[in-house]
Amino acid sequence: MVDLLDEAVAALGDDQELSPLGHTLLKVRDETRETLRALGTARDSEAYEAARRHCLVHAGACCLHTWLWRREALGGLAADRAWLSAALRRVVERLGFPVGPDREAEERLVRRLTDLDDDRAFSLVPLRLAPQHRGPAPGRP
Repeated sequence: MVDLLDEAVAALGDDQELSPLGHTLLKVRDETRETLRALGTARDSEAYEAARRHCLVHAGACCLHTWLWRREALGGLAADRAWLSAALRRVVERLGFPVGPDREAEERLVRRLTDLDDDRAFSLVPLRLAPQHRGPAPGRP
């Protein structure tokens, strides 16, 4: 996933909101690779921090690849860029780069959550809950 991040970020084109987040992931990926190369087999706090950053970049890359290449097949929430915006912003924030919230995306996600039927999971893949977990959603009779 991380090795294919360049192509995924390029596929965002000139998207004013998502492209800068993707470019931040690329920057951190490249810095983290350099750090890991320089550290070799060291197992110190710097190595663990580099591993943490790599995991976050991997998570962001997975989100981006899922949205780019699977959104049409999955449909529903997976096709809505709101989840991608929220997810990438969270990853980039955890990498130490302050980014403002995407209020419109957050509102859309909250609406999707409150509009769920009682037997559906809030998931990119439309899943029905097992019978023992079905019941009224919080705030619903």
